[in-house]
Amino acid sequence: LERRVRRLEEQLASVGPGDAREPQKKEEAEEIPLRESERQSAPGIPSGQKTPVPPPAGAGSGGTHREERPVETYRAQRPEKSLWQGIEKAVGEKWIAWVGVMVIFLALAFFIKHAIDMGWLGPTARCTLGVIAGIIMAGAGDRCLRRDMRGLGQGLVGGGLAALYLSLFSAFYFYDLMPPEFAFGFMVAVTAGGMLLALLHDALPIAFIAVLGGLLTPVLCRTGVDQRDLLFSYITVLNMGVLGIALFRRWRALDMLAFAGAWLLFGGWYARFYSEAMLTPTVSWLLVFFVVFLLLPFGYHLRTGLAVPLERFLLGMINAAVAFGFAFDILHPEHHYLLGFIALGMAASYSLLGTGLGRRDGKGRDMHGFLALAMIFLTVAVPLHMGLHGTLIVWVAQSVALLYLGYRFGYLPVRLGAFAVFCVALIRFFTVHWPLHEMDFVLFWNTSFATALCVPIGGAVFAWLHRRRNPGAKWDCAAQRMVEIGSCLLAILILQSELGLWLIQRGLVADEFRGEYFARFTCVVIWTLGGLCMLAGGIRWRSPAMRLSAVLPLAMGLILLFIMYLEQLPEQVLLINLRFAGALTAVSAAFLWAYSLRRWVPEWDGKLGGFIGWMALFVLWFCLSMESWHFFLEFVQPADRARWVALMAVSITWGVYATALLVAGFLRDRRSLRLVALGLFAVTGGKLVFVDMAGVRDIYRIISFLAIGLLMVGASYLYHKTEKKVCEKENG
Repeated sequence: LERRVRRLEEQLASVGPGDAREPQKKEEAEEIPLRESERQSAPGIPSGQKTPVPPPAGAGSGGTHREERPVETYRAQRPEKSLWQGIEKAVGEKWIAWVGVMVIFLALAFFIKHAIDMGWLGPTARCTLGVIAGIIMAGAGDRCLRRDMRGLGQGLVGGGLAALYLSLFSAFYFYDLMPPEFAFGFMVAVTAGGMLLALLHDALPIAFIAVLGGLLTPVLCRTGVDQRDLLFSYITVLNMGVLGIALFRRWRALDMLAFAGAWLLFGGWYARFYSEAMLTPTVSWLLVFFVVFLLLPFGYHLRTGLAVPLERFLLGMINAAVAFGFAFDILHPEHHYLLGFIALGMAASYSLLGTGLGRRDGKGRDMHGFLALAMIFLTVAVPLHMGLHGTLIVWVAQSVALLYLGYRFGYLPVRLGAFAVFCVALIRFFTVHWPLHEMDFVLFWNTSFATALCVPIGGAVFAWLHRRRNPGAKWDCAAQRMVEIGSCLLAILILQSELGLWLIQRGLVADEFRGEYFARFTCVVIWTLGGLCMLAGGIRWRSPAMRLSAVLPLAMGLILLFIMYLEQLPEQVLLINLRFAGALTAVSAAFLWAYSLRRWVPEWDGKLGGFIGWMALFVLWFCLSMESWHFFLEFVQPADRARWVALMAVSITWGVYATALLVAGFLRDRRSLRLVALGLFAVTGGKLVFVDMAGVRDIYRIISFLAIGLLMVGASYLYHKTEKKVCEKENG
């Protein structure tokens, strides 16, 4: 940048005042739109276009008049000229130099091959000539770089480094002219020299080739023998060199190359040579690598105090994930407690790094990102110390941290990636951790339940971050709704499974049938109350999607209630049993659901609220009918008499329920309730005629007809007593 500014200053100094103003005056040609009336009178100018205005007559030197031409034509020619100039400059200065170096390299290789075939050169001569050629090319490249011939100089230095690496490798591997330690040392020297040249001349390609050659050196000089400490010491020294460069240059490609190469070499050694006897030194070297790459992405920003871009945070997260992944594979499950301390150390490292960058910056712009990374490992340390399943919790925490970084840097793909990670964690939960228990467990105080709860809790934090940032993109809004609704449903499912399985387990010890009965009752209560909680959350946070989704757990509770009433259950007292208690809970929840919509969401009252209210009335009628039927069918003997009594009880129940609806219709001033009550009276009368008259003995039939008749007469009296007042109120 300094060279470019200096070059521009020299160009401006060499241009005269008149010439300097000349291009500016060409730019001053304005486009003045014509009024529609003027445009109609101007021939040759179609509507919707602008008229180019020529510059004044005296604008040029000497007052000569310039040729009039549209400004668009003048401006359209400039990008083409600069584009071709850029292509010509790139081809002439860079591409042709690199291609030429490659051609020279191939020519030398062909010459050496021909010399070998003809018997002119022995192994020592071949390697010596390669080293000499590499040194000459690197020296020539350095000279060109000093003379500001960057493209040619970088190509020559890169070719020289490649020739040196190739010659040293051939001397060791093919011809056995030197031991591996010597070849290793020479390649280290070549790498150091290349990095020094790159730093002196500000040339990323040279540094890239030097580091690439340095990373390939252990692979090229491998002996098949485990040399762990030597290998990792060399990689650490190489990475420290890259870290030193990172303090002065923002070369992202070089950082990524060093990061990928170092961890690949570590992974290759780990897959081939690691054993449990090497646990302590392996973990030590692993932590050394983590610390180096903890600082590497942020070294330049620590020195300068500049803001940290998004890719730096992502590289830090990948480094933490890779290091912790290796540590998890080494230490889990036998040493999970030590793994928890490693997670705490990583959390402390990111906290210190964030604090240092925040103080260096002076504004604390990047502290929150590092605190998010620290919170991930602090979150992971807790389940590791408690023996929980770490992978699922790590993924959930990682999705939350990615979402924060996506909002912190305003980058939508990262936020979508956070949603994808949360979905992957959810898939793992159902494929690996579900069902929660397969043997005896302590209610709530167990590893599986605590691990499972981390998923909806993480989803709640995920949705809270979305809501706090007030997303505008439709993908963010969709992700927020899906995660918050899914987390609520998952929390209800986890709680229902935990209580249900525990009650069934206790029932297997005492009475299997009663254990399942208690479990079904618990499921009904949990689902219906969960639906109420979701509705309250939707009203509180003004989320129509959550309010609408609250119907799902409510419907699930009602379905489970129907199943309870359709199955055979143990002996119980009429209306005083857990089954009817579950029915009252579900019906009360449905009525409260409808009331909440009328109170806080009036626009939905006539639609969803009304539907839920009528559904609650139907469920209550069904449960009361089934209570009467089951109770008398089970307790009355003999069986034929029990059926007659049960039919009579159902008819009376319907009549009483219709009367209650009629009274409620008058009290609430709801004509729809009164009409439904009259309809139920009609259905009850039809049952008396078509069912009770033929299937019930005389005494029970008499009781049924008498009870229903009295109820109908009472309903008629009530109707006549209050209908007049109701009509007067409605009419005026």
